[in-house]
Amino acid sequence: MIVRARPGLGPCSHDGECRVGGCGNECVPGAMVDPGGSCEGRAGWDNVYCGCVETKCVWFTTTR
Repeated sequence: MIVRARPGLGPCSHDGECRVGGCGNECVPGAMVDPGGSCEGRAGWDNVYCGCVETKCVWFTTTR
C-alpha cells in the first residue's frame, strides 16, 4: 500500500535507486538534487519505507 498522497518521483527500477531527502520526509531518486521538503513530520508512520513502486520513488508499507 502506498502511504504518500503526493505523486511519486522517478524514474527508478529498484528500491536501491530511491533515497530519503528533504527533511527526512521526501522519497526521491538518488540522482535527483535534494528537493528540500517542507519539513512536515511523519508521525505515526510505522513500517514505512522509501522505495521504487511502479517506476516511481514513493513511501510504502508492507502492512495494511
